[in-house]
Amino acid sequence: MSSNEAPAPATMQGTAFASLSSKELAEIQQIGNLSNKIALITGASSGLGRAMSQAYAAAGAFIVSADLTPNPPKAPILEKQMQTSGRDYEVPTVDLVNKQYPSSDGRPRMAFVECNVTKAASVEAAVAFAVKTYGRLDIMVNNAGVTAQDTSNSSRNTRTHEMSEKFYDIGFDVNVRGVWLGIKYATAQMLKQEPHSSGDRGWIINLCSIMGVVGLSGAAVYCATKGKESNRGETLADHVQVLCCSLHEVVLSNMPKTAST
Repeated sequence: MSSNEAPAPATMQGTAFASLSSKELAEIQQIGNLSNKIALITGASSGLGRAMSQAYAAAGAFIVSADLTPNPPKAPILEKQMQTSGRDYEVPTVDLVNKQYPSSDGRPRMAFVECNVTKAASVEAAVAFAVKTYGRLDIMVNNAGVTAQDTSNSSRNTRTHEMSEKFYDIGFDVNVRGVWLGIKYATAQMLKQEPHSSGDRGWIINLCSIMGVVGLSGAAVYCATKGKESNRGETLADHVQVLCCSLHEVVLSNMPKTAST
C-alpha cells in the first residue's frame, strides 16, 4: 500500500468503505464460479478491495488480503450513514469474510498478510504467503491505490504548478510501481505452477479508472497514473492473462447513490 509517508490512508480505489449487501452476494453466487481458486487482493481492508473480497468468497474462492493493516480506516463522519445503510464498517475484512463464508475443509476462507505495495520485498513476500497458505496463486488483483491529491487549498483544487513533488512520488509509487510489482511477482509464481484445471496458469487484474481516459481538474497525478494502467493490459507467456478494469458508476456503501472511481 501507500508508503509510511503518505498523507492519508488511501488503501483502495475510490472511497473509504464498501461492503456488499446480502442480495448482491446472493446474485454473485448464482453467476460466478471461482471454486477453490486462490486470489490475492491488494488493498482489501477497505473500499473496492473489501467488496471484491466478499464477491470472490461468494463465488467460492479463497482470498489473501494484502494491506498495511487488516482494519478499515476510521472515518467517524461516515458512521451515521453507514449505520443507515445497514452495512458493516468496523469488522476487519478478513473476519467479515471468514464469518460469512466458512470453508468446508478447515482452511480460512480469507487470510491477511501485511504488505506495502511500493516495496518489492513486501509484494514478493505477500505472494509467497498466498502460496504457503493455500498452495498456489490463481488470481492477482492489483487494487491498492491512492489519489495523492494536494488538498491544502480549501477554496479550490490545487493546480499542477502549485503541487508539491511528494504527491507525484506517492501517486506513482503506489499506483504504478505497486501494480508493476504485483504483476512481476504474481507472474513469476504463475509460471512456476501447474495450470489450473481450466487451462489457465493465472489471471492478473489491474484496477484502473475512467480518469485514466478523461482528465479531472486538480487530479493530474491520479489521472496520469491511471492512464499508465489503462495501457498495461496484455497477455503474458503460457496463458497468464492480464486485464485492465476501468470501474465507473460503482455503488459504494458510504455514498448516497453512485460514485466514480
